[in-house]
Amino acid sequence: MNALYIILKSFFHLCLFRYKPQDLPHSRLLLTVTLIFYMILSGVLAPEPLVFPQHLVWSVVETSLLVVLISSLLYIIKRPSRIVQTLTALLGTNSLLSLLSLPLMIWLGQAESLNSGKDIPTLLLLFLMFWNMSIHVYVLHHALDISVFTALVITIILLALMGTVLLSIFPIVQL
Repeated sequence: MNALYIILKSFFHLCLFRYKPQDLPHSRLLLTVTLIFYMILSGVLAPEPLVFPQHLVWSVVETSLLVVLISSLLYIIKRPSRIVQTLTALLGTNSLLSLLSLPLMIWLGQAESLNSGKDIPTLLLLFLMFWNMSIHVYVLHHALDISVFTALVITIILLALMGTVLLSIFPIVQL
């Protein structure tokens, strides 16, 4: 139980920009656990109108894209030793923010069914989205040893590429 607390605390500190990805342990087991947890949350939060079997495919494709793109990027710039910690940092922080977004998604769904009061949950979800993007920039800045601006550009390109691939595979989804 103490190990779980330490890991969650590490991801929380990463979200607050207090820890760097290299502060996480270089553990394939931790990477596997965060990968599985991320895939589950990705499936749960898959966009409408996807239904159960499609949620599973969405989750696998999204997670695979993230892993392949980040790993490839680290190989290209000759930093393959950072793959495990970088992926663990991104998957763990994404999972933590996804957990925070779950009640907001429920709140937004209820507000939409009542046709009122959508502003606050929408703004909070938008805030979480930008916070998540900021974390990606922060992690890539440290993992790749590049400027924050370059990390921002790479993050935007990676997210756009992931979105384009996902929307081409799932054309019924409208974001």
